[in-house]
Amino acid sequence: MNIDLRPLLPSDQPFLWEMLYQALYVAPGSPPFVRAILDDPDIACYLKGWGRPGDWGLLACAGATLAGAIWLRQWSNWPDSDERGYGYVSPLIPEVSIALLPEYRGLGLGTRMLKAVITMAQPLYPGLSLSVVESSPARRLYERLGFRQVGRVMDSLVMLLEWNTKMPDILVSPIGLVRNTRLTPSDDDWGGLVSEIRLDPTLPEESLEGLDMFSHAEIIFQFHLVGEKNIVMGARRPRENPLWPEVGIFAQRGRLRPNRLGLTVVRILRRQGCSLFVEGLDAVDGTPVLDIKPVMQEFLPRGPLYQPDWSHEVMKDYWNIHKERPDEVQ
Repeated sequence: MNIDLRPLLPSDQPFLWEMLYQALYVAPGSPPFVRAILDDPDIACYLKGWGRPGDWGLLACAGATLAGAIWLRQWSNWPDSDERGYGYVSPLIPEVSIALLPEYRGLGLGTRMLKAVITMAQPLYPGLSLSVVESSPARRLYERLGFRQVGRVMDSLVMLLEWNTKMPDILVSPIGLVRNTRLTPSDDDWGGLVSEIRLDPTLPEESLEGLDMFSHAEIIFQFHLVGEKNIVMGARRPRENPLWPEVGIFAQRGRLRPNRLGLTVVRILRRQGCSLFVEGLDAVDGTPVLDIKPVMQEFLPRGPLYQPDWSHEVMKDYWNIHKERPDEVQ
C-alpha cells in the first residue's frame, strides 16, 4: 500500500478532530467514547485554535484517502499557561499526538510517522513528550523509539524523548606526573616497578603531608598514550584473546576505555618534598596523575570477592617482577 506523508494544512483541521477522537485509547471490551468528549476542555486543548505558533505535523495519505495524522503542540505558546496537555513536560518541549484510522493500523505506519517527526523536530527542540494509557499497545512503540516514562497523570504515563542528553564535559587537570624507567606500555610484568609521582608546580608540597603515614595509596591516572580512535565504547575480548569471552569495557580493566582512566593501589615507599615514591604503579613514564588517595581499611571491599575464571588468567603474569630492558634505560 502506497502511503505518503505531507505537512498538515489549515484545511486538514476537520480531519484532525477525527484523529483526536481516534487517539483516545479504548481498552478491549470497553464501549467507545461518546463524540461529545471532544468538547471536554482537557481534550479540546490539543486542537483548539489550531494554527498557532508551534503547531505543526504530518498527514498520512493513501492516494486521495486520509489515513492518519501526527501533530505537535508547544504549550508555551498558549496565552493561558494553565491549559496544558496530559503529556506536558516543559514549555520548550512540544507534546506529540498521533492517530490512525482503524483500517491503517498494524502496518508500521505509526512508526514511520513518529520517526519522521522525530527527525524533523531534532533541530528545533531538546525533545518531545507524549501521553499514553499505561495498558495501550502503543506504549511499546514509544519505548522502542527511546521514549521513557517521566511522570503519570491518572492512568496515563507521561513519556519523554530527549536527544540532547549528552552530559557536559568535565575539565580535569593533572596533579602530577609519573617518573620511572618504563617507557612503553605492556600487558604484564608490572611488579616491583618503583615510580616517582612528582607534583605539579602549582601544588604545594603540603598537599602530601601525612600521606606517608599510610602503607598504600590509590593512584588515579590517565592512559595518555591511547588514541581516540582506539577507544572501545562497547564490548570486546580482553586482550583480543579468542579464548576469553566478549565482555563490556566496564567489565574489564583494559586501557582502551572511554575516559582512558586507570586506578591502581600502590605501596607507599617514601615522601620526599613534592614527590611521592611508590611501588606497583602500572603506568609508564610521563603518565598524568589525576588524584591520589590513601587506602583506608574501611574503604576496602565489604563481603567476599568473586570474579570469573578468565579474569584470573588475564592477571596471571601481570604482577611478575619487572626487569628493565635496554630500551627502558634512559
